[in-house]
Amino acid sequence: MSILETALLLFSITFIARITPGPDMMLIIKYCNTPSATKRKRTPALICTLGVCSGLLVHISLSLFGLALIIKNTPVILTIISYLGACYLIYIGIKSLRFAQNISSKVFDKDTFSSAITPLKQIYIDGLLCNLLNPKATLFILSVFTQIIAPETAFGTKLLYASVIIGDALIGWTIFVFLLHTKIIQKFYSRYAILIDKFAGVLFLIFGISIFIKSL
Repeated sequence: MSILETALLLFSITFIARITPGPDMMLIIKYCNTPSATKRKRTPALICTLGVCSGLLVHISLSLFGLALIIKNTPVILTIISYLGACYLIYIGIKSLRFAQNISSKVFDKDTFSSAITPLKQIYIDGLLCNLLNPKATLFILSVFTQIIAPETAFGTKLLYASVIIGDALIGWTIFVFLLHTKIIQKFYSRYAILIDKFAGVLFLIFGISIFIKSL
């Protein structure tokens, strides 16, 4: 295949993978209307997007330098990553459920709301770790670089392909965040915020537990 054909194929595959519901998507949705230190409602979700893309950049960097192949061929390392990822997703799930419970509680006053504000730095770290500790993301990027991109491909061309993957994630998730802040979606979210947070928490628990069980 030509460079253009390979780039289009990569874009198509990563686009489909990105729009498939998973931990990254649910975390961005979670931070779509989360309390933060900024007045701009989009900022937390956009910061989370940067964290997710940073994790993706690490996965790609590992694949470019052949380190991901070492991780795949070393079961102990992959198992440790899987356990860490599972524990982190379970932690986020529990935190989401507790926050939803606080919102629905009558004792959720201004002081409680202020204490629930998540620093932007923490939001970025959550996005980074959510993607970085996801073993499926590691294996996905590895499979892309081993099945689609030939080993003899020039390093500069590989960087071009990597930019296609990162560009799709960064632009795609940013558009997703802006769509989440349209009036229709915001009206829906304001009405069902508690249910959405509980649903996201349950999904994080399911993601984490399923990864944990598969790692046994």
